[in-house]
Amino acid sequence: MDEAAQKVAQREKAFRLIQANPDVRDILDKALNLEETGRAENQFYLGWTWEDIGVNSQKLRVLVEEGLIKVNYHSNSAKDYLIVNPELICEALKVTESSEVDDGKIPPDLFDNIIGHDEPKYWLKKSLAAPEPVHILLVGPPATAKSLFLEGLGNLSGAQYALGGSSSKAGIADFLLNFAPRYLVIDELEKMSGDDFSVLLSLMSIGVVARLKKGMRDVKHMTVTVFAGVNKIEKLPPELLSRFIRFNFNAYTLQEFVDVATTVITSMGKEPNLAQYIAERVAVRTRDVRQAIQLAKLVDSREDVDRFEGGKLL
Repeated sequence: MDEAAQKVAQREKAFRLIQANPDVRDILDKALNLEETGRAENQFYLGWTWEDIGVNSQKLRVLVEEGLIKVNYHSNSAKDYLIVNPELICEALKVTESSEVDDGKIPPDLFDNIIGHDEPKYWLKKSLAAPEPVHILLVGPPATAKSLFLEGLGNLSGAQYALGGSSSKAGIADFLLNFAPRYLVIDELEKMSGDDFSVLLSLMSIGVVARLKKGMRDVKHMTVTVFAGVNKIEKLPPELLSRFIRFNFNAYTLQEFVDVATTVITSMGKEPNLAQYIAERVAVRTRDVRQAIQLAKLVDSREDVDRFEGGKLL
């Protein structure tokens, strides 16, 4: 992954973690304020401690593993932490502040940006309202409606979003025990580690999550609905696969991509004509709706679109 792609991935991860987890929002908000004050008072400011924030060190370890904060100084008696990218975190806090949903209700416009796929929409909403967890697996190639469904679910209040390829850094068990989400949304499920598969299987089978912590077994009963996306199911353990209801998604046709991308970009506030032009130009090189969304955030005119798509950046 190149540097630009890494920055985009880190930005999206920060936004999801903050939007889905009030604890993460509170930790990072306090940390920003502490760092601003600390740097103003001391040019050799080393950072803040878990006692300053008022949370246990396990929650901070998760954020370290996810690359949002870092250990800046470590002695035998203490660790000092700093936010890795304060500007990004400040932006994420401001943007997500206006879009938080605290009452746990399903937003009436959930999935409105997705054209068609009425059956998955219906059953996903049914699963959100079900009295007991009904776990759903979305199967299909990258850059399909599968991705939009997962993004919508990941933005729900009480959701925890994770990428299977990076989940082993902190561990699904740490996410579950530290943040106690209502929904666990996992993209690229097939890239998870064997240990995380075991944790997930226990959660989905008997509602139990366990981990070893300083030689002690930490066990918790949890009620969590799992929504996951996978490119191919062949790499999934059969016993895990059997716990899911599955929906299959095909790659977009050209017209489907243009229609979907235009709808999503228009919902972001762009004029319909410009939204369609962005979609049509992006479709020349990719059918990834997320690429169209990222470009839409940068441009304000057809000239901007032509400059980007016709330049030497791609």
